[in-house]
Amino acid sequence: MSPLTPGPVQLPHDILVIIVSIVARDDPNCVSIKKCSLVCHDLLHLCRKYIYRSVVPPRFPSRSTALMIQKRLSAAPEIGAYIQNLDLDVKVHDLANDWLIESFKKITGLKQLALQLPWLDGGVHPWSYILVQPALLYLIQLPTLTHLTLSHIDNFYLPDLAPCVNLKHLTLKSLRYHPDIEYPIRPLPSKPMRLSNLAIVSMHRPEIDDLCAWHCAGGKPFVDFDSLKRLSYGMDDRWDLSAVRRLLAFCGSLIGIRLTFDVGGLGTYEGRLAEMLLPKLVTLKHLSLSIALDHSRPLCAFFRELDRMTNNIIETLEIRVCLDPSPYQADKFGEDCASLDTLLTKPVWQQLRKVSLSFVRRGDAGEALDLPGMHFPKLSSSPFISLKVNASG
Repeated sequence: MSPLTPGPVQLPHDILVIIVSIVARDDPNCVSIKKCSLVCHDLLHLCRKYIYRSVVPPRFPSRSTALMIQKRLSAAPEIGAYIQNLDLDVKVHDLANDWLIESFKKITGLKQLALQLPWLDGGVHPWSYILVQPALLYLIQLPTLTHLTLSHIDNFYLPDLAPCVNLKHLTLKSLRYHPDIEYPIRPLPSKPMRLSNLAIVSMHRPEIDDLCAWHCAGGKPFVDFDSLKRLSYGMDDRWDLSAVRRLLAFCGSLIGIRLTFDVGGLGTYEGRLAEMLLPKLVTLKHLSLSIALDHSRPLCAFFRELDRMTNNIIETLEIRVCLDPSPYQADKFGEDCASLDTLLTKPVWQQLRKVSLSFVRRGDAGEALDLPGMHFPKLSSSPFISLKVNASG
């Protein structure tokens, strides 16, 4: 049989639609759907809806996903209506490509977009100066967009998100702020942007100050932090406690907080993490903490912070610990687990319903960990708490 048989499949169109939808439902990677698309032209057009629903090409240092997507849209413009999830990795040679917008305008129902500008070259690429900006703005400002991730953009003009009326989930990664670079001259937005989830990765205090400084024409903050329900903050190199404090000061009714910090930041949280979170415990129901420990800082020092979170209503607690393979930590591990077991069954944690604990040893490649004393008898026997423990890399 040739790759595409010219004759149509002898079944009613409605039946074909049902068959393809059933196959796609149990085929998240579209392996079977892609095979179906080779049967005939009728099935090809039905299968494209699922094949191109999510366009997340593998990233390579020298390959432009923007150019690849542009070529596909030029060859088959109809697939633009099917794309709902798009991962766009823009390279240096794409920045002056002002004709990308003609291809991108074929995308009309985008719901999730991840946009990354060049960063491996070490250069500065201000948002205001790149010629490809209109094409990227077209995608960012689609009214169907609900999830947006922006990575490695210099001096991004946050009010450009004002037209995103349905945007609820925003992730900002390594956005850099340069005080000597001007922003584009555009009218200020008329009303704030209301988000449900905000995630910040690798952004320090200057970038956070810049994020919080944007205002609407009437003087209100552009980001309506009071509408936020979940906040996530993580650092790759150093944990900037002042940046987190700045963010939390604006957020009034969070129900979920996720914090990730490494060895370099441990000295900043001890004695202050609980203090920083205490004002948020009135509404906080979900807390996720990911930490990395070295030999100089035992696990119990971190657990003491949890002991200070009195009068909380937390229902879900997730803790992920990256352990140093030193003998000191191994010897004390059982005592630390017993301490946590007692701590989380105290009356101040009476609203707790789900606990997830994950222990990973630094340098391991998925091996199971032999950690003595990893027992939580009180949590395990509690009729109110669901406990899940993972001790593998």
